[in-house]
Amino acid sequence: MISSAIPAFLVASEAYLREAIAGDEYLGWLGFPVETPDHAVAGAGVQLRRGLPFPRCHPDGHCDIAEGREAIVLNVYTEPAFRRRGLARRLATNEMRYAEELAGWRFPRDAGSG
Repeated sequence: MISSAIPAFLVASEAYLREAIAGDEYLGWLGFPVETPDHAVAGAGVQLRRGLPFPRCHPDGHCDIAEGREAIVLNVYTEPAFRRRGLARRLATNEMRYAEELAGWRFPRDAGSG
């Protein structure tokens, strides 16, 4: 029965999160109502991981290797009584954002076209 694994899961999760937060591999946000600022009603997390390098070509034809971190949005939760109020949307987004220098990114095979 899965409920028997919950205590070990909580211990393992806390140990992982303590290490990941300290190592800037996990970021989390919590939402608190004004009426009860000591009780979180919504939360979201982002796991940061090192991404694979990939070739990147700029509009001027110069190509290099891009590398950096990727973010995975997870652990998004809102207590049932507070749902449908936009809390999760305020804490986490599915919007992709690119730095200005990546705006003109093209695959190397397309570097000479367009």
